[in-house]
This record gives sequence, structure tokens and C-alpha cells, in this order.
Amino acid sequence: MRSTAGTRLPWLSVSVLALALVMPGVAHAQRFTGELSGTVVDESGAVLPGANVTLTNEASGDQRRSVTNADGFFAFAAVPSGSYTVAFELQGFRKTEMKGVNLHGGDSRSLRTIKMPVGGLTEAVSVTAETPIVPLDSGEKSATLVASQIENIPIVSSSAAELLRILPGLTPSTQGVSNRPGFTGEVIGINGNGEYQGGGGNNQSAIGNFTANGTRTASLDITVDGSPGADPGCNCATSVNPNTEFTQEFKVLQSNFGAEHAKGPNAMSVITKAGGREFHGSAFGYFRDYHLNSNEWYANKIGRDRVQNKFVYPGGTLSGPLKQDKIFFFVGYEY
Repeated sequence: MRSTAGTRLPWLSVSVLALALVMPGVAHAQRFTGELSGTVVDESGAVLPGANVTLTNEASGDQRRSVTNADGFFAFAAVPSGSYTVAFELQGFRKTEMKGVNLHGGDSRSLRTIKMPVGGLTEAVSVTAETPIVPLDSGEKSATLVASQIENIPIVSSSAAELLRILPGLTPSTQGVSNRPGFTGEVIGINGNGEYQGGGGNNQSAIGNFTANGTRTASLDITVDGSPGADPGCNCATSVNPNTEFTQEFKVLQSNFGAEHAKGPNAMSVITKAGGREFHGSAFGYFRDYHLNSNEWYANKIGRDRVQNKFVYPGGTLSGPLKQDKIFFFVGYEY
């Protein structure tokens, strides 16, 4: 949580996704969308050119369409993170659907070959994806947490960066001889010069307080929706703390990732939530009082009392359509 020593300011996070206005020619420094491809064949394995392929976002209902080429191949680029249904249609063959196809930010994934049985368009074959599809052109070592997982992980603060502690290969750095973690989530802020019970530095941010696979603490970088989230001067703080209630996906890349992640060698990528075809809202609150905390052993040893911190931070979210199946919004607020 944020320290009460400074002035409390309201923070507003707004994410508006206008799928109808996406411009494919725009390039981003950090890629937070994905790519999906595959090849359509008949039951004998012969490729099927001219098949209509429809990609539907299961949350928003947004659709993208493509047609297989002479080799039966299709591809979708710049696809936002989410769960999708892919439908295949061709005269003389049964309509085939694949549901629950999950695509994460930065992924380039393939459905490999999709077989379409012979039949009429009135007949349909539906398949639900049970296992994750493998990356097509990447050998990256990474770990990804999605919103449904993040919501069920207990953490001290509201910063998604605190999730680093549960990911493989990430070890918190410690303070002096006390072997105390430099970042616990008890105090968060937008600079790297916080205080941990009267001493220590860089405690307001996870940046500079974790080592990945034995690398130095300054090797960890963070981006939020493709934009830099760390202080470029010292790489020791986060100018934006991604709130867990606003986070759709939290991904940590540790090796062999693409060149679009210019900094590193370890990178955190946060993607915020977007609205869908239905209205949704939530209310939350973080309440902490020092009366509920036990004192540290060392503080008891030298006769020091508990740090008398009190934190009350309410907030909420609201999302939905601005124009049905066209423009969506997501608003998050924490005081």
C-alpha cells in the first residue's frame, strides 16, 4: 500500500478499446497483441483454399474475417489478448468451430491443421480447446498469469508487481544483515526511495528489489499496455503501479524473447482489462491497521514498537459497450 506520509491522490485508470478503429499499419515499440494462424484441410489432408475463417472475441463479440489462400493457410495479426472462437466455412463442407482459443499478448501461435468434414453448411462440428496451443516461432521462457488467476492469489498490496514473488526464478533481494525483503507490498509508490520501517531504499517498487535467475536487480523492466512503466533514469521504480483489479494479464519473460522487448534481460508485461458486450462492475477496498499486525522479532529485541500505519483504499471498476459490438470501455478507480 502507499505510505500515509505523503499526500494521498486519486488514481484513475481508463482503458478504452475501439476495435472498429484499429489501424493495422501502426507499429508499437512493445507488442501486446498476438497473432494466430493455421491451415485448413479436408479429411484426406488436402488443403482447402477459399475457406472463410471468422475470429470472434468471446467477451466483446468483435469479429475478424479472413479467407484461406491457395495453400489453405490463414493468419490474423494484432489480435488483442483474450479468449476466441474460430469458425471455418466452405461450400460442401460442415461448418467447423474451435471455442476457447486463448491468445496472450506477444504470442504468435498456430492452430496447425484444421480438418473440415464433408457435409452441408447446415451441419456443424464444434470443438472446445482443452490444451493451450503452442507458440509458433518463439522459444521464450516466460510465465503468464491471467485475471481469473490473479483475482484468487492473496497479496499484501494492490500492485500486480507483487505477483513476482510466486513466479519461478524470481527471488526478492534482501536488506542488509536482517535478510528482510526489500519489497513486501506493505508500501507502494511511484518513486524508488521509499522507507521500510524507517530504513532501506527502493521499497515502494518491485523494480530493483527482485533478481531473476541470478541476474542483477537492475535487469528487470516493466511495460504496461506496451508503454514503459519503469523510471528510465534509474530503472528502480514504477511510474505506474498496475492494480490487480485492472489487470487482464501479467507476463514475465526471462529468456529467448523477441527483440520488441528492448530492455531486460528480464521483462514484465502488463495488459489492462478492456470492456465487452455486457456491462460489468465491481467494488473493492484494501483495509490495514497496525493493531492487527504482530511486531518483528528484531524490533521486540531492541524495544521498538510496531510501525503505526493505517491504510484505507477503496475503489471500483466499470466496463461495457459504448457502441454495441464496436466500441468498448473499461474504467478503474482507486482512492
